[in-house]
Amino acid sequence: MKRKRISISLLLFTSLSLLGIYFLGSKGFLNEIDLRMFIIPDSMDYRSVGECLFTTKDTWAFEIRPFFYPLLLKVFNFKSWDIFFFQLTLWSMSGVLLFWLSFKFPLKKKLNHKINTNLIFSSFSVILFFSYLTTLLSTLHAMTEVLTVFSLLVYFTLKINYPQRKFSVILIMSFLTVTKPLFIYILIYELIRISYWLYKNFKIIRFWYLKIFFSLIPVFIQLILFYKKFGIFSISNIQNKTLRQYLFARAIFEDSSNQKMLLSDFNYLNFVTEHFYPLIKSYLFSHPTKMFSAFLNSILEGINSFSYPLSFGKVQHSLIQYSNLWLVSFFIIFIIMIFIYLFSKIKNPNFKKVDFILLELNFVACYILFSSGISFWQSDRLIMLAIPIMILSIIYILKQIANGIFLKNRSTT
Repeated sequence: MKRKRISISLLLFTSLSLLGIYFLGSKGFLNEIDLRMFIIPDSMDYRSVGECLFTTKDTWAFEIRPFFYPLLLKVFNFKSWDIFFFQLTLWSMSGVLLFWLSFKFPLKKKLNHKINTNLIFSSFSVILFFSYLTTLLSTLHAMTEVLTVFSLLVYFTLKINYPQRKFSVILIMSFLTVTKPLFIYILIYELIRISYWLYKNFKIIRFWYLKIFFSLIPVFIQLILFYKKFGIFSISNIQNKTLRQYLFARAIFEDSSNQKMLLSDFNYLNFVTEHFYPLIKSYLFSHPTKMFSAFLNSILEGINSFSYPLSFGKVQHSLIQYSNLWLVSFFIIFIIMIFIYLFSKIKNPNFKKVDFILLELNFVACYILFSSGISFWQSDRLIMLAIPIMILSIIYILKQIANGIFLKNRSTT
């Protein structure tokens, strides 16, 4: 069985890699790798941090870009093709992880003795993953998104398939935190969970606290680097800057008659939010509906958008239209699936048990989606991290619905 799993994984990895290269080549993207890799402003930030690591040089980007991804860029000597093949490998491995996670979800009975139903559901998850262009196109850019998607799938693989490896869960979340500071709160959540577990199993507490300490080493490194640069212990200042320059700026100008002009002048927004931040903060917190409106509009714009990497390089209108249609359709399907599942839980007594797997999947997915509301002009870049997790949720719901049907049929025969 183990040999069969390895063979399937290698076949799937090779197929995804070849299909990815074929698609990118057929659309002319591979001809633009050197142009695209560092064309996005954020990718230039990662490069500048990477160039300054282990040197006496300095860059303002240290304040908002943690060390881990710039360190990887430095390992590859900032060579575009090396970075591309590394990220393509992560993308293909993400497809393999998604396949086996979907396969692992419980299914009570096969639809047909000649058909492996688990294989159908797992293949469907990979098809959805491949059809979502943003993750594949992100391999062409020196950005953290592909690495983050892969790390998230490793995180859920550990939680679902290897729940006893609590140390590894903390370790992967530590690396996620020093890749995208967004995940610091998920790390805190995992630390609280493991602390509670240690409290209930106090006999091995010393040994496990030592393992937790070592699993947090990536975070400690970032804290020390940040302290050396700015004199305070922190992971990043990206959250404060984003709140000021995006969410607060949008909220304060959204009702203005000159909204389009004001929002298009990003330098003006930065000046206002930086110099009048206390007044703006006080005003918005006394008018929470304005901030909520700006927050919600940013999320909806991200959903009704298109693939972020298509904003750069040669314009491909057909792919822009396709990616917009895919995003909107996917979110509609996801919402429908959630309502079907909730309705099934109410009507079917077999669904009364709490599905902790689905709960954790949707908790992280919703956390990512709501976090995207603090920014704008990002297309689907901020929500793309939630897409593979939402695919897993859809597959899990489909299997649970199938389980309910099978159990109902069995009880009536």
